[in-house]
Amino acid sequence: VNFPKSWPDSVEKMRLNYVIAVKAEESHIYQLEEGVFFDTEEKVLKDARLTKKLAPQVAYLLKLFLESEGYRLSTGKIDEALWPDGSGTQDRIYTVIRRLRNSLDGITHLVVDYENDVYQLKSSAVDEIAKDSVM
Repeated sequence: VNFPKSWPDSVEKMRLNYVIAVKAEESHIYQLEEGVFFDTEEKVLKDARLTKKLAPQVAYLLKLFLESEGYRLSTGKIDEALWPDGSGTQDRIYTVIRRLRNSLDGITHLVVDYENDVYQLKSSAVDEIAKDSVM
């Protein structure tokens, strides 16, 4: 992977639950998968052909997923983080999740799944490989 010259030389790599997050220590840029980057300061998803500007709340939610253990967030944690004044509702949570899903679509294989009151950011590419091997 070729990183911009402005990025620090030391890059930390983590591999958990099929998602690869590469965070440059001071630049706040994550590599979500090969050739796909998320800049938390600029609030953009970017690959070689496309740049998507994220709404501030959607960018903050994506950052929360990337920094959470197992890339998992409970609805309570999302509510607390995005609406600390207690104004969050299930509809508001669903809306911001839907907006994140739409932002990820077409630029990355990452998806947001929901099970047992917990959302998880994970790669759909693994599921696609599994489906191909069954056929």
